Amino acid sequence: MHPTDTEPAQRGRQPRRRLSETFFGGLALSRQCLLPGIVIGTAAHVIDEACHWILLPPGFTETMILDATLSQFLSIAAATVVGSLAITLGFGAVTSLGLAVERGETPDMMRALQHGLDRMFSLVAACLLASSLLLVSLFAFVLPAIWFLAYCAVLMPVVMEEGRGFGALRRSAALTKTMRWPIALLIVGPLIVLSLILIGIDEAVPALNNTIPGLGFGLHSIGYGVCALVMAQLAVALYVDLRALERSASEP
Repeated sequence: MHPTDTEPAQRGRQPRRRLSETFFGGLALSRQCLLPGIVIGTAAHVIDEACHWILLPPGFTETMILDATLSQFLSIAAATVVGSLAITLGFGAVTSLGLAVERGETPDMMRALQHGLDRMFSLVAACLLASSLLLVSLFAFVLPAIWFLAYCAVLMPVVMEEGRGFGALRRSAALTKTMRWPIALLIVGPLIVLSLILIGIDEAVPALNNTIPGLGFGLHSIGYGVCALVMAQLAVALYVDLRALERSASEP
């Protein structure tokens, strides 16, 4: 049975009082979910890339989209939708692994994927809303976008643990409202570091592929899996701490 909002992860656990403790708690969760988390994240990235390879015309780039024919446009749309669903499912499943560990369970890859499928509609609804609002915030310069990342920092754990869809964003906002900028630092700092690592791998892809065909893509996909694992577990650790703080604040 998957937990609901009446059965939160680690109901009686005392919250970590500092965000630095939450950060290291997230890293500990990443270590405990290491193999299944990397496998799921890597597979999601491979599926996303495979959709573009299979469905898009050879040599087609995003800059050519305005001149695309109807069939090309439909291929782009299909590749984007299927790839996005794979990424969303993968991130939800990796989040489920960390929630399982917080409940004292052994992380199980197949159970996490099933949990993600069970929550698929809610995941898509929450991610569509959050992505749309993030895009709007980016047009309002960097600081609003960073603030919004903190606003929805625990979006995935809320969806996976509480089964909320469009309401997940409002719930995430309620949990993070008292410490939004410190949370932004917790989320954005590791995100920047991991993104720079992926960019470095991207730059090395041609040379790696010349050495061993497919090596560059393989390392990039595994790197994406590691990034997804770490960011998901930071969100889980933060979510569980905020839930614990919420419960302790409501106790007489």
